[in-house]
Amino acid sequence: MQKWEYKILDSRLLPGGGKFKGKDKDVVEMYLSKLGRDGWEIISLEFREVQRGYEFAGVAKKGLNLD
Repeated sequence: MQKWEYKILDSRLLPGGGKFKGKDKDVVEMYLSKLGRDGWEIISLEFREVQRGYEFAGVAKKGLNLD
């Protein structure tokens, strides 16, 4: 049976503050792509528009290697 590890994603916890102040979607895509390269699969993600920026929150999972 597959075992999973879960990660809570919250842009407010990222370095540089939660709002992507002046940053474009490429910054977010690079962050999410890195998670994918590290083996994380995003299973839920919600973007919120805030004053002059965006925030996001979600959940990612990664299969545990139990060998």
